[in-house]
Amino acid sequence: MKSHVVGSFVYDRVRTQGVSVAETADDLERIGALRYALYVARDKKSYPDANHHNHSLIEAIDHRSLNIFGEHEGECLTAIRLTKARLATDDQYLHRLLENSTFDRTVYDRLAVVSRLTAAEHAKARPLMISAMREAYRVALRNEIKLAVAATRQTLVPFFTRLGWVSSGKSYAESIAGEMHILVLDLYDRSTLNSEHPIFLDLLDAFEIAKMMGETA
Repeated sequence: MKSHVVGSFVYDRVRTQGVSVAETADDLERIGALRYALYVARDKKSYPDANHHNHSLIEAIDHRSLNIFGEHEGECLTAIRLTKARLATDDQYLHRLLENSTFDRTVYDRLAVVSRLTAAEHAKARPLMISAMREAYRVALRNEIKLAVAATRQTLVPFFTRLGWVSSGKSYAESIAGEMHILVLDLYDRSTLNSEHPIFLDLLDAFEIAKMMGETA
């Protein structure tokens, strides 16, 4: 199978359960429109990169990241962004997340930042979001990422921990989003991945089996 590269991530073009990697400007615009609808139009947040004419929120770091989105009947309902830590420092929001985390630059080559996890108010959005998160995890393994870090509001911390993320005990203030709590996912720690809703364990099993057989999961 031919491999592709987007945002410095190598991945295999496999469409799974309505989930795809954003490869074109049109794909990114669809994600930007979803973000705008939720963050700007609904939540009334003021992001400097919001394009009010096109009703879109796309940031410079998006072009150096891997964006994954889920769609149903042609409508983009969820998205997630994966950025390598050494590139994330170029974005003011991701840079602050990393500065307030426990990680230093010596681990940046195997650390990814998960951000802009977005889901529409639609019955199909949640299962698509889980599928998008699984695809992000699979791609991260493929690219020798060991750890992932994310920041979220306190109300969403239980959702992440049920999936295997662990609270770092650290938080910081964002001028737009408010207080953000930092979570960490060890992609290889089976004790934490075997959580209330273990959505990643089967992917780790497949990856390790394929690695032993000299294949790519």
